Order: sequence, then structure tokens, then C-alpha cells
Amino acid sequence: MINIRRHGWILVIAVVYFAALSATLTYKRIYLLNDWPFDQAHMIQQFHNWRSGYPKVTIQPGDLRSGPTGEQPFHDNHTHRIYAVFRVFYRIWPYPETLILMYALLVSLSVVTLHLFLGRLSLRPLTMFGLELCWMLYPLQQKVAVYTFASPLAMSGTFYFFYLYLLSRDSPFAILGCLGLLLPREETIFMILPTFLLLPRKWKTLLWHSACMIPFFVFAKHGTGNPFAYAAAAFHPLFIANFLLTQTVLWALALVNPLALLIAAGFMLAIIGVGGEVYFWFPYDYVGGAFTSRGDFYYYGLITPLLMAAVALGVARLKPHQTRRLYVSLALLLVPGVAYGLCQLRYLARSRSEAQEIQAFKRAMVPKTAAVVTDYALSATFANRDQIYVYLQPPKGVTPEQVFSRADVAVIPKVHTVKIEALFLRPSPQTWVLVGTSPNYVFYRKQTWSGAATARPVH
Repeated sequence: MINIRRHGWILVIAVVYFAALSATLTYKRIYLLNDWPFDQAHMIQQFHNWRSGYPKVTIQPGDLRSGPTGEQPFHDNHTHRIYAVFRVFYRIWPYPETLILMYALLVSLSVVTLHLFLGRLSLRPLTMFGLELCWMLYPLQQKVAVYTFASPLAMSGTFYFFYLYLLSRDSPFAILGCLGLLLPREETIFMILPTFLLLPRKWKTLLWHSACMIPFFVFAKHGTGNPFAYAAAAFHPLFIANFLLTQTVLWALALVNPLALLIAAGFMLAIIGVGGEVYFWFPYDYVGGAFTSRGDFYYYGLITPLLMAAVALGVARLKPHQTRRLYVSLALLLVPGVAYGLCQLRYLARSRSEAQEIQAFKRAMVPKTAAVVTDYALSATFANRDQIYVYLQPPKGVTPEQVFSRADVAVIPKVHTVKIEALFLRPSPQTWVLVGTSPNYVFYRKQTWSGAATARPVH
């Protein structure tokens, strides 16, 4: 596969990429506490309850438009076969950090599989290196990769580039690479049809593979999934103009592979057709915070590998006198990527005092067996337990009153404390006590707990 002595540098790049992703996602989880925590909490609790044997998932995102989320671990509205790999390592080391490391590993392997594919195009090592940097640093890819460690579609590039590698070798195992696309999530089969534009000579193979994938997509699903779950938003024509101006990969394609622009056009038409104009919000955040950004661009995880492969194929077809197009294309991808990455450094200067206070409270006063009720922002922080509740969105069939009666600890935002105390804490059959505060949160626990003598009752 890879000659270590000749191509060892790509392994070094992959390791650096893995370390950067792991550090970023760990930093976000510990110190930013509010970056898509509900999705992360749902993922963490699924794994925890699967291992502990607790039968229900009490964090159930209810805003998904693709169908109801299941109450049992891994019985949600989508099929995530990749979680079978995660479970092996979570069984050994049952912590959220295991999920972060596994996710970062599977995303960073995309550098290796891209390298395998580029090696089939007879590109110079320096050109391959430039394209691999473009893949890692392009702003859209950065956003997709560090969106959240509960993002299976962000792993699509790893499996798609390997699939292209097998196709380019005319390997009889290409069908296995095709099936590998299903590991992250079922929507990845949508990546096969656009591949006709990238490798038109493989149309018979691709047609056969598409037919083989249909049964897996149709019959192996839980629920009634809509592939564009976060669709429907107010649309404005400026979204498209802004998309074209900021997505410089499209300009690179115009220089080296114009036919592949049909892939981007088809993708945009598809999401407009299902009311998915929300995805065009991404360019407005072009130099914004990848650490705390919205997830509206989530499904761009399907298109970024396709566009990068299209750029690589276009570069491979350039004539010797067209070297300038190569340099311009690399600049169009690298310069905004570097600028975007540097913009994220400002998040390292954020005040981390409150996050440290919350983490200290968790270590000192919240045992792993305690049931916790809190808000959306802190749900992932306390999710590695049997029962974690968000009072604004209790599980199906459970009232907020029942949530507080089940909980042992409550961490409530100060903006809601007056209302929460009046409705749920004072009338509780067990008296709640105030045990601490932070700049934005108030900490409570049941008075029946040991150590309550040092706490103040809620009056």
C-alpha cells in the first residue's frame, strides 16, 4: 500500500492532523461547553447506557425532521454502522474522550486515503503534498471536521477516497470500498452517482455499485429518515452569490475541471429542492468561529470529498504549459484555509474560568451515579451517566415535574432560576439546596444527600 521509507511523510501529516483534531475537540468539550452539546450528549449517553445496561436514552433531540429518535441506545432515526468500531474501544475505555479519539482518527485517515488516490494520478510529490494541505485546511473542510465529534458524515472523505483508489486500480475489491461508504451513514450512497462525472470511463462499474447500494439504503434504515434533516430556512438570492464568492474550490474547478462544477450545481439544486437553503448560511460565517459554529453546513460533508477529488483529477490532466493554473488553484484553496485557521486562534484567549468552576463542581459533588438535570449547553458535560435531562426538552412521555423528581443534581442558568425554583424546586417532595454558583449558573442538589449541612435550602 504505502512504502514507509518513500511515503512516510504522509503518515507524519496524518498524525499531526489527528493530534490537531483531538486537541481541538477535547478543548471544545472541556472549555467551550456549548458547542452543539445536545448532539454530543445524545451520542455520549448512547454509548454509556449501552455499556451500563440502562435501557433508555434520556437525551433525545426532538428537533430532527427525519423522524423520531429512539429511546434505546443506537435506535435513532439514522443508521450509524461506524459505531460498531467505536464500541470496541469504548468497551475498553468508557469515556467521552474515547469517542473523540476514534472520530479524530477516522477523519485524519482521509489524508492517507487521499494520498493513495493521488498516487494513482502520477502527480509529483510536491503537488500531492499541496493538495493534501488543501484538503485539511480548506475552510469548509475545517468546519465539517471540527463541527462535533458526533458527525459521521465528516468521515465520508476517508472512505470515499479509498473507494476512488480501488476504482482507479480496477480492483475487484472496489465493491467492498463502495460498501464501506455506508459505514458512516446511509446518505453516503449519494456520492456514487456524481462519481460518474469524475470517472466517466467507469460508468458500468459505478452503475453496478449504485444498484448494489440501493437495498442497503432502503431496507437497512431505522425510522423514516430524510437525508436533508436540517432543511427549510428563509432563502435569499444573495446566499448563492455569497456561496460562489467564498467557496473558492469552485473557482479552482473552473480552472482545472469545469465539468465537475455540475456536481456542486446539482448539490445546490437538490438542497434547494428540499427546502435546504439553510446550508447557504455557511459563507456568512466564512471567517467566523469554527469552534462554536452552527451545524447548518453538516451535509457539506458529502460534497467536500467529491470536489477535492475533482480538483485532483483536473490537476492531473493539466498540460506542462498550464502550470500556472495549478499554482492559482492551490492558492485559491490554501490561502483562505490558512486565513480561516488563524482566525480560530482567538478562541484560545477565551475566559475559561466558568468552565473550570463547572468541571470542579462536577468532580467534587456529582457522582457518576447521580441523575442530573441542566440546560442544552451543559448537557454534554454531564452526559456520561444513566440519566441526564434537559428541563426544556424532557424525554418522550416525561413531564418537567417528573424530571426534577428523578434528578439528584440540577445545574440551572441564572436567567431561569427564579422560574425553575418557583415551579419545580420549592414544591418538590424532597427539599433542594443551593450548593454553589458560577457567573451564569446555579448549582442545586437534593437535601437528602450527604454533605447537605453545608448547603443553603431553597426558600
